[in-house]
Amino acid sequence: MKNRPAYKLLTFLIIAFAFLAGCQPAYVKYRGTHHHDGKLVYINPGSLSSFSVPEYPAAGTAEYSRDMDALHLWQNKRSAGQCAAAESQQFAYISEFFPEYKDFFDSLPGTDKEFLYRIYEDAHTVNGRVKAGYKRPRPFLEDPTLRPCPEVGEIPGYAYPSGHATMAAVFTRLMLAVDPGNAENIRKEGFQAGLNRIIAGVHHPTDIEAGTFLGEAVFDEFMKDGKFSGGVDRLRAEFLKYKEKTTAEKK
Repeated sequence: MKNRPAYKLLTFLIIAFAFLAGCQPAYVKYRGTHHHDGKLVYINPGSLSSFSVPEYPAAGTAEYSRDMDALHLWQNKRSAGQCAAAESQQFAYISEFFPEYKDFFDSLPGTDKEFLYRIYEDAHTVNGRVKAGYKRPRPFLEDPTLRPCPEVGEIPGYAYPSGHATMAAVFTRLMLAVDPGNAENIRKEGFQAGLNRIIAGVHHPTDIEAGTFLGEAVFDEFMKDGKFSGGVDRLRAEFLKYKEKTTAEKK
């Protein structure tokens, strides 16, 4: 994986955050899933095979042990509120990752809402193809002492690379282009979206690392498409109009 030291830093931060968490989780059941259509709009189908991440760490390696140690640490420290926060992002929608922009997203014309949806679907299609090549089991299937937050539950599918982290990376890049003045909060919320999947016990830290890496690559590929970059420009213009309108209404 490229820029491996940065990902080791990410893993360190994930573990460090766990030491600051408190309380024990409350338990409820998993709600369901989103049904994706598998179509591609902003990525050439012929380029799908170019997306990849390195092999996930094998059992018995030091990196695998760090993965499992972090998951156990979070299981012992996570709070009911943290489990609820993870559950609130179960579909990996942009409005779940960046809830302060929900009114803006709701105000968008249909063309721009479709644009956001197609980004979501394209990124998911790429992630699903890469996941199918690795078939890494979820953490709770590898270690029966690991229990996911029941608000999230024992979700189906493979773990590596994380779809939520892929989506979070894509949407973080998008929102940085739309509202660069709020970059610090946008990056923080994007990071938290991946961390929430570890807190919930449904992804290893290295799943998040790989998903983030993949999401960055997907966004870079998106930007090669003129219709996509034009959509980003349009979304930025819509946000400026929305910001001006809401500012005027508050006066």
